This record gives sequence, C-alpha cells and structure tokens, in this order.
Amino acid sequence: MIVSDQIKLEQGAEVLTIKDVSKKYGSVTAVEDINFSLEKGEVVGLLGANGAGKTTTMNMITGYFPPTTGTISLSGRNVMQEPLEYKRNIGYLPENPPLYLDMTVREQLRFVCSARGIPRNEWKGEIERVCGLSNILDVQHRIIRTMSKGYKQRIGISQALIGEPSLLVLDEPTSGLDPQQIIEIRELIEKLKRDHTVMISSHILSEVASVSTRIVILHRGRIVADQPVGDLLLSSEETPVLWLRVHGDADAVGKLISDIPGVEQVEVGESPEQSCWDYDIHLAEGCDIRRELSGLLAQHSYSIMAMTMKSKTLEDVFIELIKRG
Repeated sequence: MIVSDQIKLEQGAEVLTIKDVSKKYGSVTAVEDINFSLEKGEVVGLLGANGAGKTTTMNMITGYFPPTTGTISLSGRNVMQEPLEYKRNIGYLPENPPLYLDMTVREQLRFVCSARGIPRNEWKGEIERVCGLSNILDVQHRIIRTMSKGYKQRIGISQALIGEPSLLVLDEPTSGLDPQQIIEIRELIEKLKRDHTVMISSHILSEVASVSTRIVILHRGRIVADQPVGDLLLSSEETPVLWLRVHGDADAVGKLISDIPGVEQVEVGESPEQSCWDYDIHLAEGCDIRRELSGLLAQHSYSIMAMTMKSKTLEDVFIELIKRG
C-alpha cells in the first residue's frame, strides 16, 4: 500500500471541518449539533469537564468511531466516505503513547512507517525527519523501556508526525512531565504549528492557554465558547479588579478607597507582610483609579507596597462559563 500524496495547504486554509455533528449512545446524547473548523497554523485547545463530550469529540475527529449525524472532513476527505485517506492526514498522540517498550526508538518508528504505508525506501529519511523535529536523533538506538516519560512523549509525537499529516491531535501531551520536560514539549508544539494544525486536549488549563491560539470549550455536549485565547480572557462578565498591598490601618485605607468614584466593591484581607493589608478593588468597566489612588494614599502617609490589575486566568473563565451553561 502506497500512501497517497498529502494535500499541501497554505497558512490560514481550512484543514478540519465539523458540521452539525452529534453522537448518541442509545438514548444518551454525548455530543449535540457542534460546528467548528480549524485552519492551518492554528493550535486549538479543546476543553471540557468530565462528561462534557470532549473525549467523544476527539474520538470522532480521529476516526475512532463515526458521528451519529453530521459530517467531519479533513483536508477535503470525509471521514465516512474516505476513511483511509482521511486517517492518512491525521496524527494522534493519546495520553499514554502506544509504544512497544522492548523495541528501540528506531524499530518503533520503522513499525509505524510500515503500518502507515510509507514505502520502505523512504523509511530512513522519514525517521530522520521526525526524530529531528522531536529532538530525539541521539537516542534512536535506545530501548524505549529505559527512557523517561518526557522522551516517551517525544517518541509518541514522532510517530504521530510520520507521513506529514495535516492535523495533529495531542491528548494530555504534558501529563506526568516535570517542569523542564513541559517546557520542551511546549517549545516543540510551537515549532510544529508552522507546518501543521494542532489540537490539544488537557485538564491542565494553564498549559493549554500557554500554547493555544484558540480555545473551544464543551459543556454537556455543546460548544459554549470558541474564541482566540486573548478574546476569551477579555470576554468575562466580571468587572476589572485592582489588587493592592498597603502598609497602614486596614479600615481607614478601605474607607479612603471606597470613596473614590468608580470603585464598586472593596475586599480586604491579611497580608504576609507585617503591618500590611491586601485589597481587591472591584472597578466599574473602563475605570482606572491607580494615579488618583496613589496620590490619595500618599497624602495620608500610607505606603503602597504593591499594586497590579488582576488578570483573568483560563481556569476563571472556564468555571464561569460552566456555571452559566
């Protein structure tokens, strides 16, 4: 079997299209009428709480099982009508990479080349290419069993890259890794997006936010958010919050802050610094009181130890959307 030519797409071209897709298990609807598309060069984070339909969606995208209704196409190939051609354009890294632990890295990748239908005379070049991308050229002859979790993740990504698929689906790519290994995988994903579309699923939302250009959030089988990361963090309904640490009398400082126009609520708490207090100051939309606040506290001889606008995290937005959903 010879692999068909991969479809070469320009940056920004549509790679994956999911249209009106639902999945039912008997009377249970796991995914209901979802629609989204992915473009070349995007890194898209797919998020959802347990039971949200995330795993079902990924299984349909990877061709593991078909949708009940709707269509899924990848690089122009329909998963139902052209399943083999569809799957040749997809690379998948499950949470636990499927590796033969008694093989060497090179033996594992030769096996995957064979399984994916790569002509034998192209195996050497293809293995060198994917090992170079994943930075494992120097460990090709090592037994996989002896290698760290980080290296096993890289081997899993290498085998997902064989055949130059247009879409990479990475399920929990940093699970169980130490901080240095997480940084390495993050850098690898950044490099891969130049030539691939990447979809990432993870429960570590900070990791998804750090590498993704866009976030899709599922809740109870439906899409509740589909936005670029920056837009999603700015779309929260909550008002801006200014965090402040002041050396001085807690009640007196709180009263001064409360009387400033634009301040809607002041929350005060103990600070780890001696004789200091921490304040969360909820502001009206578009209000910035920092200059006025600094002058007012200086006028009353109170020292500002630290001040910053509190930023929304992806965790904050995720919880807010789930509660609304």
